[in-house]
Amino acid sequence: MVLRTLEGIVGLETMDDILKAYFKKWSFKHPGGQDFIDVVNEVVTQKHGDEFGENMNWYFDQALYGTDICDYTVASISNRPVQREAYGIFEEKGMTATTKVINQDKKYKYNSKVILNRLGGLKFPVDVLIHFENGDEKLEKWGGQERAFDFQYQSDHKIDWVKIDPEQKLYLDINFLNNSLTTKPQEKGIRKYLVQFMSWMQNAMLGLSFFC
Repeated sequence: MVLRTLEGIVGLETMDDILKAYFKKWSFKHPGGQDFIDVVNEVVTQKHGDEFGENMNWYFDQALYGTDICDYTVASISNRPVQREAYGIFEEKGMTATTKVINQDKKYKYNSKVILNRLGGLKFPVDVLIHFENGDEKLEKWGGQERAFDFQYQSDHKIDWVKIDPEQKLYLDINFLNNSLTTKPQEKGIRKYLVQFMSWMQNAMLGLSFFC
């Protein structure tokens, strides 16, 4: 999972180049773990410059040598009529959330906010897909450093649902179930359990009628 998560961060093409460079340099030899990390740092720097930092040691220090867990969650979604612009730092459930205000034009109808939490100790960059009720989508990037982070939008359309890591690149995330949240009730799930309950009741009644 460590390599699959690394692939999710740097991309499939870069990961292929890393493996090719590693086997070319160390085939029929006796490399150690640091030798692979050195190749990763060399290739990622060549392909991406300092996009991921000076090197990828921060990743291996956490994913390979660390003991913390990776767990991101969508804490809440709110869609409120625009009344005033919001700035600065906000308190949400006892956590200070760093806010990124996307648009502050009062002509729009709704001030929408998505709050994300990092529950685990591992800090990885992650994609966040924001889906609006009219079908528009925004793919945002969160560095994952803060314990709480939120995106704000002003729009004519409410946010419908949000999903962290929509392509499930972070294989180290221990709980994919809390990576998404919707503002709509889960009618299909309720209907499913209702059908199961009715089926159970029907079988129970048939069973009772056998003894009558």
